[in-house]
Amino acid sequence: MSLTKTLQKQTASSEKGAKGLIKGILACAFQNIAFMLPATLLYYLVSDMLSGGVHGGRIAFYIAGCAVCFALIFLTTWLEYNNTFFTTYEESGVRRLSLAERLRKLPLSFFGKKDLADLTSTIMADCEVIEKSSSHFIPGLFGSLISTVLIAA
Repeated sequence: MSLTKTLQKQTASSEKGAKGLIKGILACAFQNIAFMLPATLLYYLVSDMLSGGVHGGRIAFYIAGCAVCFALIFLTTWLEYNNTFFTTYEESGVRRLSLAERLRKLPLSFFGKKDLADLTSTIMADCEVIEKSSSHFIPGLFGSLISTVLIAA
């Protein structure tokens, strides 16, 4: 079974939603790597300062490095936000509509036997847990695992 199909089954989402979740995971991994770049740049700056000072050519290198780090952090944060939150909440809308369509097809006698307030709150709570997991927990967890392995290697 492919990763897309597994995520699709585990998160009760469409194929597009599962692919969006994978993009969110990768975006989180790239964002974590981009957050490590300023620390690397600082390491080299301190190393140069301890070994005799920063010379003219190196100052330009550090200024350019700061600009590149800022641009990469901005880009990866923008990608991470769009690929985790926007795709998750678009998929949430699709999930809620398909759920409403399924409920619409149930016979009215089913609803006569149930407490509608309890049923509604249970369904909405389950949808909220899936949304929050897909937007906050899953991409961050797997993105951190991927970036940690890449940085360690």
